[in-house]
Amino acid sequence: MSNDLIQILPHTVANQIAAGEVVQRPASMVKELMENAVDAGAHAVSVVVRDGGKSLVQVIDDGCGMAAGDAVVCFARHATSKIRESEDLFALRTFGFRGEALASIASVAEVELRTRREEDEVGTLVTIAGGTEADARTESVSCPKGTQITVRNLFFNTPARRKFLKANPTETKQVITEFQRVALCHPEMAFTLVADDKTLFSLAPGGLRQRIAAVVGRKTGDKLLDVEVDTPIVRIGGYIGLPATAKKSGGEQFFFVNGRYFRSSYLQKAVVNGYNKLLPYGYTPSYYIYIEVDPSRIDVNIHPQKTEIKFEEEQALWQMLASAVGRSLGRHNIVPMLDFDNPTPIDIPVYNPSPRQDADGSGSGIGSGRRMPPPPPAATRDDYNPFRSYDRKEWDTPATTDFGMGGRSGSARAAFEDPEQAPFTEMIPPDLLIPDFGGSNGGSEANGNDTLQGTLPLETTTEVFVDDETIRSAANGMPDDTTARALVFGAGKYIATATADGLVIIDRARARMRILYEEFLQRMENDFSVVGQRDLFPERIELAAADHFLLVEHTAELAAMGFDIRDMGGTTVVVYGLPVEMGESTAPAQAVEELLRQIKEEGVSLRDNHRERLAEAMARSCCAPLFAAGGAGSVTTMEAEALIRKLFSCDEPNYTPDGRPVMSVVSALEAEKRLKR
Repeated sequence: MSNDLIQILPHTVANQIAAGEVVQRPASMVKELMENAVDAGAHAVSVVVRDGGKSLVQVIDDGCGMAAGDAVVCFARHATSKIRESEDLFALRTFGFRGEALASIASVAEVELRTRREEDEVGTLVTIAGGTEADARTESVSCPKGTQITVRNLFFNTPARRKFLKANPTETKQVITEFQRVALCHPEMAFTLVADDKTLFSLAPGGLRQRIAAVVGRKTGDKLLDVEVDTPIVRIGGYIGLPATAKKSGGEQFFFVNGRYFRSSYLQKAVVNGYNKLLPYGYTPSYYIYIEVDPSRIDVNIHPQKTEIKFEEEQALWQMLASAVGRSLGRHNIVPMLDFDNPTPIDIPVYNPSPRQDADGSGSGIGSGRRMPPPPPAATRDDYNPFRSYDRKEWDTPATTDFGMGGRSGSARAAFEDPEQAPFTEMIPPDLLIPDFGGSNGGSEANGNDTLQGTLPLETTTEVFVDDETIRSAANGMPDDTTARALVFGAGKYIATATADGLVIIDRARARMRILYEEFLQRMENDFSVVGQRDLFPERIELAAADHFLLVEHTAELAAMGFDIRDMGGTTVVVYGLPVEMGESTAPAQAVEELLRQIKEEGVSLRDNHRERLAEAMARSCCAPLFAAGGAGSVTTMEAEALIRKLFSCDEPNYTPDGRPVMSVVSALEAEKRLKR
């Protein structure tokens, strides 16, 4: 038996292991191949994907192309034209410099490369199927100038990796995300994206603002503010969104450094800080920030996908970015800003005790016709002696003092037990006195420590769980006639009803959310389509490409909930009907936007528990107007009773889908403690 435990991995196995870092999904290939096309000096790049990129990814460019020898060597590991020595790593302005992308892709897919230089008469065809450059087959072919690389059947030789890929719409959405990042880096280039024979993007060369509007949608592009700062250390440019366009979900936040996309939560805090508390808590604005810095001041090789950058002067960059954002908002009058260079005097009105004439005798000067309001009257007792005791009876019926707001009642004064405090109560305006909750005789005398019973807190604030038997009995006991068993209070926020456990207080907004969640979930589980309210005039809605695929991914489930949304090609949908639960006043565009926002907020959890999370997002979307109003709104007693019946019929009526309590019980014991029985 050999004692050699350590072995050198074969090139094929090493490439497949390296592919795990470079090629995680089809979108990773699109990113690498598009960056290679940009580095090749292309003016136009076309991307074609099919089945989310799992069966086909094709990238075509009109760049410089490659010679026959380079077309084969480019598939070798660590083969690159970007660097020659280690010092070159600190002067990089290109993308793929490690030479692992093509080698990793060829090891896990079937690859076909066609390339030709402008000075060559014929091009070169290279084919590799799950191997290395040693397995490549080459031949001469006729092809246009540039490079065309086609990748088929990703992970065909590693089924364990292929089964972890997501559904086709999800993978296509990831491809769109990577496509957008490269397209936003280079507005001077033309880009095209075709997915499953549908042209999603056809971007012509132009300015940066036009490119942003074309990529993320005209609606967002029209609400951007420019950002610009130029210093010896760094140059910052780009655009930020208006505070009103901020969202809880991300997706429109882009940082670029020297034409390379990167992520940075640290710099994102600088952008948010620049808004100076104009954003609600948890909301993030859209931004497109382009940073130009000396390559020697950054390190781009700290992350396998090169999506993180290390800056030399990170704190200084943070301060500059926050200042640039705040300056942009102030320049566009989003933030009030004082102009110290050209100060404007502030006119402060002055009240004079008597009118005065102006110099011209017009009598229209400041303070003309306006008098100083009289000072509040002060009542005093000249015969009060703080060193003597007063008889209680003397202060039970003192003379009424008029403050110009009505006299003070004797019952209000009787609430004070100490007669020596009475002269001081004469100085307190009537609207600030605490009323006597004990009655005309001073209820506090009946119970010495019960001064203000109406303001005593509950000694027991624990939540009482309503058991299933009580819920069933309460639901069956709700009357069908006009006899009221439900009490609506708090401007319609809460509903109270009696059960065997005590008085149940129900949050109306949360109860409705729980009811809708279970209804939507039941419809999806039973594949039961519900016809929603039809619009007389269907509304056409233009969506961002990523939002369009997100909506298409859940078409079947949305139809079960009552949505009638039809894809019209490209990124356009037409809304023919909405769920009845959304109400007649909800606009289709508003409903779709709110639904997409809720789905995005679910994030990864939406994929883990697909139907449950979608039903929760839909229920929250339907209840959004109710939550926005604080749960308030007009509701009749009959509607309240119907809501209670539906809530008590739910499988889990005590909590919302996200775990918040729907109801609370005031038991008889708590009532006794409150009333001090």
